[in-house]
Amino acid sequence: MFFPATWPGFQGLKTFSQHFSFPRLTVDFTPRVDIFQGENEIVVKAELPGMTEQDPLDIRVTTESVTIRGEIKKEQTHKTEQCCHQECYYGTFVRIIPLPAEVYAEKANADYANGLLTITLPKKLEKDSLGYSLKVNRPRSPEK
Repeated sequence: MFFPATWPGFQGLKTFSQHFSFPRLTVDFTPRVDIFQGENEIVVKAELPGMTEQDPLDIRVTTESVTIRGEIKKEQTHKTEQCCHQECYYGTFVRIIPLPAEVYAEKANADYANGLLTITLPKKLEKDSLGYSLKVNRPRSPEK
């Protein structure tokens, strides 16, 4: 049975992506996270074992998501050592976490201890999300 290299009408598909530059996100690993939602706050916990004060860490918070970006640098081993097995993560990482509810991004707080990053995000109250009714000031009509 004969299968053509490309289906008729799709010959240009191979060259399509050559005309555009798509950004590539290069990461070495993705940290594991747990997300907890309470009545007044959302807590995000991310495992980042081995991170030191010198390792770069950037946390961006919007009303709808948290982005954790950084790098865990590998400890230098002796030149005479040979790695027999490796499961520890080293290198760059990015994790974009959609949140289950809107939060006050400017009131977020982050703590790091014992390999665990904890981000606490106060939730927007429902009344804050609904908006406000405004009274419309109108010019008074002249009395007749």
